[in-house]
Amino acid sequence: MKKWDVFFWVFGGLFCVAWIYFDISVESESIYWLVGKWLWLFLIFLGGILMGFLKRQESKAWIIYRICFAIFFISLWGSRDLEKYRKYACEAKFGPEFNQRRRKLSTPEIPADWIKESYTDDWKAKNTIGHSSKHIQINSGCAIEFEEDEYTLKPIHGIPRDVTIRTYYAKGKGQDSIFYHWVGGIDTNRAITRHLADSIFAAEKIKKDY
Repeated sequence: MKKWDVFFWVFGGLFCVAWIYFDISVESESIYWLVGKWLWLFLIFLGGILMGFLKRQESKAWIIYRICFAIFFISLWGSRDLEKYRKYACEAKFGPEFNQRRRKLSTPEIPADWIKESYTDDWKAKNTIGHSSKHIQINSGCAIEFEEDEYTLKPIHGIPRDVTIRTYYAKGKGQDSIFYHWVGGIDTNRAITRHLADSIFAAEKIKKDY
């Protein structure tokens, strides 16, 4: 039975290392990892319970307690991980894969070299001048509500300037709408037309991506 003890603890240790690596070091989620993780955890709990039963060193009450604890733990953390995966899968729908819809609407796309910030719906560019960020608002039903793009311009006399484009996605048969804003300092924020936004980008030599 000692060999089984060694195997059990090595198996459990490898599982913990894999869990930490994939849940912390790897940002993306995989349904295969999700299923494999909980199958692995189930086997660890099952192995511990069977070892205690075969050794006859634990009372029936203690074994029943361990079974109940295993069911509770797997149900609680399993639902948490499932919700995490659903959120990840929902956010992925509105990343670069959603650019075709943006292209039809003539609203800013997500460039291929952008990076998604962890645990948010925000995308960032590597540089700071030009199209610098996109914030996406998704509701609880996994439907996109709006997104806001920021175009950072070169500051003048230390005053930051940027143009923001906010796109509202309509529900049902409604029409989507796009709004443009100019920000030229702390207290300057006004609506502008798309034609004026195009002129600003042309004057600033900023490439449009909409």
